[in-house]
Amino acid sequence: VRPHLELTFENILSHINTIYVLKTKPGVMQVNAPPEYRYLRLKGQMLYVPETDLVIFLCYPSVMNLDDLT
Repeated sequence: VRPHLELTFENILSHINTIYVLKTKPGVMQVNAPPEYRYLRLKGQMLYVPETDLVIFLCYPSVMNLDDLT
């Protein structure tokens, strides 16, 4: 969802201090709920681990209220 860029390793490293908002693809979560609750939004930051040359997405569920969390 944010930032609007192609998620490649190089792009993530060049925007390492940016807040990322990711959303699951349609159909990944199998729930009987209204359409607005059929996906999960995750908000957080990318952390680069130089020892392993990997990127970790440290995030939390992005919800508006407690009802959205349940």
